[in-house]
Amino acid sequence: MDCIYDVGETERTPRNSSEGENVIVKGTTWPIEPGQSVWVTYTVNGNPVTDKGAEWKYNSGNNTYWEISPGSFAKGDTVEYTVCAAKDGATFKRVGPFYIPCNRVHG
Repeated sequence: MDCIYDVGETERTPRNSSEGENVIVKGTTWPIEPGQSVWVTYTVNGNPVTDKGAEWKYNSGNNTYWEISPGSFAKGDTVEYTVCAAKDGATFKRVGPFYIPCNRVHG
């Protein structure tokens, strides 16, 4: 989705963060099944950071929706992340890498 004003159910918000602004990564898995987990692996300025697990938000149709908050970052940070999903701790899928631009001072 390319609308700069609307944020979809599986997008990062904000798209371009300001310094200190909390970032939320949204994702979906399907079909709805017990035993699913979602998390992000990421680096800040090339340094690995502890993985962050996603929080289940809701089910809709045949999808489960998740949110992950990797935190906030400083102006000029280079953040690269990959979204991962698994079922019962086994077979998993990776999507990414994606980048979080943090190039504005908050305020």
